[in-house]
Amino acid sequence: MQVNPFMPRVNFQQLLCITFLLFAGIYLMTFGWTRLKDDRQLDKRSAVIEGRVIDGYVSKGMRGGQWSHLVVEYQPANHAPIKRKFDVDGETYRAALDTRKATVTYLPEDPRVSRMTRFAPLPYQILIWFGGFIIVGGLICIRYYKRDRMGAVRVS
Repeated sequence: MQVNPFMPRVNFQQLLCITFLLFAGIYLMTFGWTRLKDDRQLDKRSAVIEGRVIDGYVSKGMRGGQWSHLVVEYQPANHAPIKRKFDVDGETYRAALDTRKATVTYLPEDPRVSRMTRFAPLPYQILIWFGGFIIVGGLICIRYYKRDRMGAVRVS
């Protein structure tokens, strides 16, 4: 019986790839689902408060686009002040820097769940679907890995 010295390394690479696919898919689905859930809760029941703009900056995107960010401090009723970074559109960014004030929508029962600008939910839905496809790909890889493992055991 001849032993292939590269078999353990190949198995490790396959397992590493499968693990990456499964964890990446779960992360993307969880991230998208959490954002959609928070957005729906804010649509159903929310409170509005005026916050103080502490800082604002623009970061460059990978393809030449820009992302506007505001750091805002707001204090819900019966709660300590909360300082949070928000991703906003350009118009909201410029208006908030001019007035140094920003309108924050938050959940009364959990004031850390908040937003300034309502974005379309489609990107988060795409993340959920994409994460699902990655998980399915990982499960298919597990199936082929098991089949190859069984074939390798029979040949030996």
